[in-house]
Amino acid sequence: SSGINAEYGGSEKMFCPLNLQKALQTLSHNGKPCRVMVIISAYIELPEVVTAIIHHPHKLTRQSCHVSCLNTCIDVRNMFICNQTWFPKILEQCQEGWVNNIVVSGIKSSNKDENLKLIRKLNSSCNIIEVVGNSFIGAEGIEEICALDSFSEPPLPISRHLTAPGWYSLKYLPSPPFLNINYISLRFDGDLCKARFMAHLKSLHQKEGRVFVDRLVMAGSIFYLCGRTKFSEDRNVYSIESTPRSDAISLNVVNKTLPKDSQNTFIFTGYQITEKQVRAWLQGCVPRPPGKKEIYSKSSLTSEEKGMLMKEAGKATLPEGWFYNGSQYVSMMGDKRTEHPHYDQILKKFLEEKNREIEEFNKQVEQFKIISLFDGM
Repeated sequence: SSGINAEYGGSEKMFCPLNLQKALQTLSHNGKPCRVMVIISAYIELPEVVTAIIHHPHKLTRQSCHVSCLNTCIDVRNMFICNQTWFPKILEQCQEGWVNNIVVSGIKSSNKDENLKLIRKLNSSCNIIEVVGNSFIGAEGIEEICALDSFSEPPLPISRHLTAPGWYSLKYLPSPPFLNINYISLRFDGDLCKARFMAHLKSLHQKEGRVFVDRLVMAGSIFYLCGRTKFSEDRNVYSIESTPRSDAISLNVVNKTLPKDSQNTFIFTGYQITEKQVRAWLQGCVPRPPGKKEIYSKSSLTSEEKGMLMKEAGKATLPEGWFYNGSQYVSMMGDKRTEHPHYDQILKKFLEEKNREIEEFNKQVEQFKIISLFDGM
């Protein structure tokens, strides 16, 4: 089996038929029969994809390819932009005749029946495959997803012609999404800080997870991001996907060698997002210097440090004319104190060493340079 990601074909297109057709032609030239899983965006209609396959311009490739099964994946936490307004093209990707299975994830037991009832209304003839919580798809579900020739079983061909008249003869024109969904692709130099990156994702979830009652959606909303990057904490390259509204994050180590210019790259999908916006978001994930430390004084000592210094002083030899009476240090001149006579010297030495370390640390903080991810790009 093989996988093809057929998204992002140009400055304004979410799906590129040419990319898909080139990949299929390459696979068909290998001479070995194989099954291909094509992954597409959430904001296009399925007739575009199916026609790109069955009307492949290369005759031999066209004759060797056929569509076996179509599956739509829906995260119930990410169905609505606000209130009961669906995200663009979800309804179209669930139409009768065009999909064999709807894989439903993000289900919680508390509202499971309500979610499934709503999904069932979208398409009463297809299979519903439930993924509850963080569980995996079972063996039966995998068999349904990978079923052979399910796409051609009656009455699906008739339903396709009813829902998208003229699609087979290339006369069907999909309507554009009712929202201006756009994407920004970025390459950058430099590593990100993993802790800051994860914190930024969490912040993005808190922002995008709100339900906007008074307006449809805010300009600049990020619906999805994916890419690859290295973190300053280790040498691995990570593959990352995130859906901010549902707080779904996938973070996996890339085990294959990648060209250097493809290691640090991200694609952001959203509503009226700008390159300036996503650049600033990524720049906020670079490593930052820690704050400077304050100079140590006697009042800065912790109880553990005070105990350590008292213990160290207790081992020192008493000066001439001093003795310990069991509760206090007493001199022949009548002076009394609870601390060892040499405690002040030991404390002074401790503070000098501590402040030397702090000064060296602060000097390194001053010399720390925050990298710019987009210099020269």
